[in-house]
Amino acid sequence: GMPSISLGSRSKARFAVPRAHVIDLALPVTENLAYANHRGRLFGPAESTTFSLIKLDNVDITFLDKTNLKGYDGADMATLGKYEVMTRMGMIEHCNSANFNDVDGILGFGWADAPRSAALLKTLTQLDRPSWNLMNQPFQGDHKPMPRKFTFTANQDLGELQLGGYDPKLVSTDFTMFKMTGLNAYAIDIHSITYGGVELLHFADTNHEKTFAGEFD
Repeated sequence: GMPSISLGSRSKARFAVPRAHVIDLALPVTENLAYANHRGRLFGPAESTTFSLIKLDNVDITFLDKTNLKGYDGADMATLGKYEVMTRMGMIEHCNSANFNDVDGILGFGWADAPRSAALLKTLTQLDRPSWNLMNQPFQGDHKPMPRKFTFTANQDLGELQLGGYDPKLVSTDFTMFKMTGLNAYAIDIHSITYGGVELLHFADTNHEKTFAGEFD
């Protein structure tokens, strides 16, 4: 399911953290499915003393499976684990797919190294978002932003998002760290691909111009 993130001064919202790329096979025609919030909105902007309206009719997002979201931009306090920041979010008013039923809005978790990027990870890892006029974020405890690291672990039954690093109790050996490349994706340079001890593809040794960006999505 989609994660629940605490928003505002009183409410808990159900927000989607969509992937950058979506591939769906043999799905029903989305035009035949209506978006609905049958249980009532879990997050009521009017009930939050910290919510602010940014711009009406500013959300119009279409994913590769033709799911389209429309709504407005807002800002409020978001609490994720021990981290609490003011961030922006897209509030959903209309959608052509039931995939977003009972979802109030979206928070961007994909990476984009641009001034106005909606990436929540960008907001969590720096004190200021000058392009949003957000300065000196109220990080709790030592008042330090989250380290620019996160880990997603999963098995057949459940998954867990770990912020700021990884839980060493969940892995048998240490991680190997690679520098992230690209401005708009979680990616690393791929020099070759080996499976079962056999190198299937070889791109380059040290010449980074001949490597390919391997995206994690």
